[in-house]
Amino acid sequence: MGRGDPGQEKQPVGRDEVADRRDALADRRDERADARELLADERERRLDAAEEKLDRRHRIAGTPARTPRRRAHEALERSRVALENSAAELDRTDAALRRADAADAREQHLIDDEVARTRRSEQADRSP
Repeated sequence: MGRGDPGQEKQPVGRDEVADRRDALADRRDERADARELLADERERRLDAAEEKLDRRHRIAGTPARTPRRRAHEALERSRVALENSAAELDRTDAALRRADAADAREQHLIDDEVARTRRSEQADRSP
């Protein structure tokens, strides 16, 4: 006996159920990755603001601040990281769309099977 309702046998897990579970897990992973990226983007914005504030303090104090070239290198590196994050997000979106397409195809296959089964049953009923 299964752990579910008393007196009911545990049903074997079908291919569609496995695919649905896999899709749900992937969706949760995507949501967590998106949340991490939002946090990283916000952290980068705060760091940029802090760096600008620090540069202003250096200028006011008359001490050397980072050179424009150094700031450009740092900005370039941050842009590369942002680009990598965007590419990862695009990959996740693409994967989610492919999973949705596969789920639609599975559902359509079930519908087509049911229609064919119904037609066969109707033809059998009409046969002498």
